[in-house]
Amino acid sequence: MIHERALDITPLGALPGFCLLSRVAIEVARPGYHKSVAGRTRCNGIIQVTLAGCGWCRVGSGPPQPVPPGTAMVFHAGIHRELVYGLPDRGRWEFIYTDLDGEAARSGLADIVAAHGHVIPLHAEGPALRSCTRLLPNTALAHRTMPAAESARLGGGLLLALAEAVGRPGDRLVLAAMEWMRGRLDVTVAVEACAAALGVSREHLTRRFTREVGDSPARWLLRQRLARARVLLAVPGATVAAVARDCGFANPAHFAAVFRAATGMRPRDAR
Repeated sequence: MIHERALDITPLGALPGFCLLSRVAIEVARPGYHKSVAGRTRCNGIIQVTLAGCGWCRVGSGPPQPVPPGTAMVFHAGIHRELVYGLPDRGRWEFIYTDLDGEAARSGLADIVAAHGHVIPLHAEGPALRSCTRLLPNTALAHRTMPAAESARLGGGLLLALAEAVGRPGDRLVLAAMEWMRGRLDVTVAVEACAAALGVSREHLTRRFTREVGDSPARWLLRQRLARARVLLAVPGATVAAVARDCGFANPAHFAAVFRAATGMRPRDAR
């Protein structure tokens, strides 16, 4: 693999709720190229768009899928446990690679992947990707600080381009469940209530949701609550008790225990 050009970006300013571009690179893979991303990466998500040639990718134990020109490989660090991608024995694979961070990247990519899978039509000549390509340095690797608002404009543009590119409806039940639960993050609700509101059983909703998203609706809902909590904890003057209440936790002690188990730190330290 030849690492042609890459830019690592450090956003300046606190915009944790936005979708932030943190890395962009153009790479050329040669025969025998093989890469595995296991567990959580350094970012919330990856969008990798083929420019020329054709590679392949596989998420978890799923079947391998080709990634030809005009398609994007999408990886969500909170949903997928492992992403494997590479190049067959012949040819080459050239692609543009972007890292996205921020809570909007986490929730937006989760919705897209749940509805449309992890290989999605997306053309590299679109304005969002062209804006990213123009950032690339002439040297092999460079680092740059960037105002968080500019990083959010670039990252948000990529996320929007991906959302606009998807053409099939996906699993409407799963999307409806996500919308229902995301609208009630500030109250304590059970998956049974969501299933009843959508006219299905909890078992049916859990089976469909887990198949599409890779996690149960209860665990997905918990991740959304914790993501909201991290944003609220960054607000000046926020208290742990108020954040716990606004994120649907029964009490501050329960919130603190769940938050520490998920992040490895206490809410007051994150604040």
